[in-house]
Amino acid sequence: MRVTSVRSPHFQEKVETTMAASTGAGIHPVFAPSADVDTTMVATRDIGAVVADALTNPAGAAGSSGASEIVHLDGPRYTEREVARRLGLRLGRELEVVVLPRKTWEPTFVDAGLPPLLAAELAALHEAEARGLLEPAGDRRHVCTTDLDETLAEITAALV
Repeated sequence: MRVTSVRSPHFQEKVETTMAASTGAGIHPVFAPSADVDTTMVATRDIGAVVADALTNPAGAAGSSGASEIVHLDGPRYTEREVARRLGLRLGRELEVVVLPRKTWEPTFVDAGLPPLLAAELAALHEAEARGLLEPAGDRRHVCTTDLDETLAEITAALV
């Protein structure tokens, strides 16, 4: 069996999950201890291109190093404060950045409609990242190139 695993960082499109808070209350909620630490964020279209390539050129095929591989995705880095600033420009309003305390993450995810188990896993993932436990790893690195502004333009165009 040929297997390709894709390790993705944050999705640029994650702003869609908090868009109601941004358009309604004018806030950008942050599920991290700080809004000023940059992290890699890639567009799902870039992830899709990597997956499509893996499906059409599977690991273990001619020129590949083995029967399976892990592809680490890398790309542009942004702080949540920068995301809020850029999103606010698209929405025509300044967004207040609100860093949510750790104890509120799971209940906030559940209130947003996630099942409790998924909310717990997502909160644990955010906590692991904040503690520096998520390190790049993989057999090869792929750099995603879509800029956050491109993604935000598409997301906010759908609001009009």
